[in-house]
Amino acid sequence: MSVVTEYHQAITSILDQIAGNREALADAANMMADAIEEDRVIFVGHGGAHSGMLLEELFYRAGGLACLNPMMDEGVFLGRGATRSTKMERTPAYGRTVVNLYGVGKGDVVLMITSVGITSMAIDETLEAKDRGARVIALTSTSFAEHTPKGHPSRHPSGLNLHELADIFLDCHVPVGDAALKRSGVDQKFGPTSTIALTYLAHQLMAQLVAVLHERGITPPLWQSSNTPGGDEANRHYIEKYRHRVKHLT
Repeated sequence: MSVVTEYHQAITSILDQIAGNREALADAANMMADAIEEDRVIFVGHGGAHSGMLLEELFYRAGGLACLNPMMDEGVFLGRGATRSTKMERTPAYGRTVVNLYGVGKGDVVLMITSVGITSMAIDETLEAKDRGARVIALTSTSFAEHTPKGHPSRHPSGLNLHELADIFLDCHVPVGDAALKRSGVDQKFGPTSTIALTYLAHQLMAQLVAVLHERGITPPLWQSSNTPGGDEANRHYIEKYRHRVKHLT
């Protein structure tokens, strides 16, 4: 079997497992729709490093929702330094500061996206959000939580797991260590899976949310590609509506 075929099979196996989230997916979409019906924005958090890409993936994109407020903090972005990013996502209470700066409040919904679900940043953002009366939907994997020992440097000092803290949990089924492929003579696994799995699951949730809003008779606040005729004009309404509530919109 070629390595390309092997990788394809590994990815499709994960995507097939994600299909088991149907009930939780419906619950999460309804929770988010309730918030949008109340004219709230949906906050989006992450656990650090590469999971931050998912915030940019969902934000201000064609076919995406305009009411997403990603909590993008440059302190953990890889562009500021790779090892620095690891140190920052492991810093206790840092995630609480991020949630505080973005103004998460009572009744809000926070979507937490991270394949790991054990880092200080992910846990502290979740704890702070819940302390403020917000509800948390987690897109993460149980594999890291189940296979990472207590006291590991990656873990929040409490040893808590994101999927156990969240009000609703959707499993992205990323294997422990992320990479899926092995070769004799190659010490480390290769072929990362988390970006594909999390992106698929996140967009699946957004599609479900659009369907729920439509069923409720609510016009989904969707971005049109600015590269298509009329795109700028169509988007102007949502830019004006959310510019003062979505931190990175302007």
